[in-house]
Amino acid sequence: MFVKFENNKGVHIVGILGPDENVADWTLVDDSLMDARRIIKDGDTIRAATEEEVAAELAELLVSSTARSLTWKRDEALRASDNLVLADRWASFTDAQKAEVTAYRKALRDLPTLTGFPLAVTLPTAPVL
Repeated sequence: MFVKFENNKGVHIVGILGPDENVADWTLVDDSLMDARRIIKDGDTIRAATEEEVAAELAELLVSSTARSLTWKRDEALRASDNLVLADRWASFTDAQKAEVTAYRKALRDLPTLTGFPLAVTLPTAPVL
């Protein structure tokens, strides 16, 4: 079994290298690692990751994917509210409505800086005008 490592983590695993593959890019490893959830390279040692290492990596992936998703939703909400601050529309709002829109858009922009971002925060609710 051949493994290609990036940052000391096995990222590609194949049984047979294709003719276009450079053998120098791959490491031949023992087939006993076939069932490993993650293959780790510690210096000259190649081993299966521990359950703790796998859990930590999955937790990191959850945080980063949730952050990307929440940031995308936040950006979409900001774009959707852009029409509220156009001069002609803005002029028709009461001072209370202006304050509500301003607070909403500020809360959206501040979202990534909140403690607990991204797992323990939610998007603010859009004002109903």
